[in-house]
Amino acid sequence: MQTEEEKQTEEEQAQTGDVPKKGPSLGYRLRSTVHRHFPRLIEHPNVGESRAYHEAHDHEDNEKTTPPADEYVDFRCVWAIELYTPAHVEQLLAGFQKLGWDKDDDIGRDDLSVQLQRLREHPYGGGWLDFGYICRPDSSSRFASPHRVAPLPSNVEYATGTLFSLTSSLTCVVMGFIFKEDYSSQLDLALRTDRKTYMKPLRRGHEIIGPKTQKADHVNQTRADARRMAGGWFTEHLPGLFASGILGGEFPTCEFVTLRKAQPFPDRSEGSDQPPPYLSILDMDLDIHSWVCPDIFGLKFTWPLFRDLGSRYHAIMALRETDFVEKDFESRDVNSRSGQTNYVDNKIKGLLSRWSILQMLAGYAKHINAIRDSTTLRPKSRHDPLKTLQSLGGHISYSVDIAAVTAELIPYAKEQALFERGIETFKPCHVRYHAHDEEFTIAKGLAFPIDEQATWLQRTDQSLRDHLTQYGSLLGATENIRTQRKLGILTIAIAIFTTVIMILTTIMVWNEVIMVWNEVKSRELISEIWKWCSQLAFK
Repeated sequence: MQTEEEKQTEEEQAQTGDVPKKGPSLGYRLRSTVHRHFPRLIEHPNVGESRAYHEAHDHEDNEKTTPPADEYVDFRCVWAIELYTPAHVEQLLAGFQKLGWDKDDDIGRDDLSVQLQRLREHPYGGGWLDFGYICRPDSSSRFASPHRVAPLPSNVEYATGTLFSLTSSLTCVVMGFIFKEDYSSQLDLALRTDRKTYMKPLRRGHEIIGPKTQKADHVNQTRADARRMAGGWFTEHLPGLFASGILGGEFPTCEFVTLRKAQPFPDRSEGSDQPPPYLSILDMDLDIHSWVCPDIFGLKFTWPLFRDLGSRYHAIMALRETDFVEKDFESRDVNSRSGQTNYVDNKIKGLLSRWSILQMLAGYAKHINAIRDSTTLRPKSRHDPLKTLQSLGGHISYSVDIAAVTAELIPYAKEQALFERGIETFKPCHVRYHAHDEEFTIAKGLAFPIDEQATWLQRTDQSLRDHLTQYGSLLGATENIRTQRKLGILTIAIAIFTTVIMILTTIMVWNEVIMVWNEVKSRELISEIWKWCSQLAFK
């Protein structure tokens, strides 16, 4: 029974709210202890409570991140870009021959190989060649105009291609892969599929993966698959610089997405409405890095993306379908999905060809930094100079391309009329980020960093190449001295070995002489004794 003091203490604690907290139950402590020793078999008791809490909000989260019924996210196509330096032009020509594109086309033009050679002979570049529409060899043609044939991925309806001779030493091919309508719904399907929260075990604890994160992962994976498909086509059929691995297996790519209701990359100025949550999942809710085309109302280009960290070389071209106006399409069918896609495809390939130069320069810079920071100049083994010299030779050979390309890119980027030829006008959504220049365009936004990076790359490559050459000469001279020393030691060893052999030979010969001498002496003694005995006998 409780005493009067204990009852009074409980009443005071109840009035003040200062009730002593009870410790964890025995079951909680037991489960926590077992989890500490066997984390994969028994989960921590807090995990179940956390999962239950988040699962209770799954329905609400799925509704917030699902587009409305009248919305549709149309993943129309993806463009991939490949560049060809002097070291890769032969691969491009071989690819034309393999695809059968080295023959005269149906309207009497020379084959692509001949046309490419003519463009590369021009000292300034600037020309372009349109491949036209590209269909599968075994499919019935949907195009009345002349077209080419090539193997295409299963989810691609048809493709388009354009070759740009940027400079005499740098050729660019932009391929557009237009998806079939059933595949174009992949992004929309990723947003509309309901998800259920799950816990991802970590080294110490768990990560809560909710519906929004799962939808974003699905969107990012769909984009990654499209990039891999487009890059794989180049690797197989028209390999060039990016196929060689300068970007770690990646290619510069750009997708084209249309929305029916929401405005992609909306204005986020003060007082504007918050964009719908599904735009955040699509990485289309922030317009900081966006450019808008005044000639095609609502068409926006954005790079880099904010949330998908695995797409450093991927851009987005997007617009709202209702922003298409008939005057933009001239004689084209404004209600035709393919007509809209082909119109945008023709308009932005010039932009993508210049944009890909930045990715090439980034890959070259990464390569040079890797050489500078590697152990090539500090070989761990002093007894393996041949491999070191071979590595140095490979680096110097690689830099030949860098020197040729950057020498032409610097004046190319500064020549405004030549650089901006064929680039559709895009203006920044936020002029304040570009020195408040109302006339600033994306062409200027690309030309300046290309000029700056190409200049840095040229200077750094020249310095590194000179250093590698000097290091190679020093390493070769050091190895010559080391070889001469080894030859001197070897000569002394041979002389000593020869002397030992001569001594041993002399000893052996001397023994033979002694034996012969003794044998001769014995015969003479026997002969004398015989003579003496013969004389005694006659007497």
